Amino acid sequence: MSWKKKKRFVAFLMNIVYTSLYIGDVLFTHAGFESSFVDLSETTDYDFLWIRDHYLHPNKTPFVNVFRHTPTKLIHQSDDIWLSADEKYIAIDGGCVFGGQLNALLLRDTGAIPNSFYPSCLMK
Repeated sequence: MSWKKKKRFVAFLMNIVYTSLYIGDVLFTHAGFESSFVDLSETTDYDFLWIRDHYLHPNKTPFVNVFRHTPTKLIHQSDDIWLSADEKYIAIDGGCVFGGQLNALLLRDTGAIPNSFYPSCLMK
């Protein structure tokens, strides 16, 4: 790929703005959503990007929520991926920027996890 094409591709990626992404039964967010709502359209863009502790409350939506923003170490004292007991929340932020690890996750569109792995953080 030429430098010019790479530059255009990066510009395209930089202009993609979304606060949530749905794939099948999975809702991907940066931070999470307002858990007390059944209708996700009631959640503000601000909450999708900045909410904390939403995973402490029942997820009333039909979606499995995969989120970052809150390092997993603050949830379960480990940099590993965290899965809630009801399997409706999946936290993936391993705190790489803080010396933790970069997590990767393979998901089915139902939210089922067939495999996960925890490569070392490249920023160490």
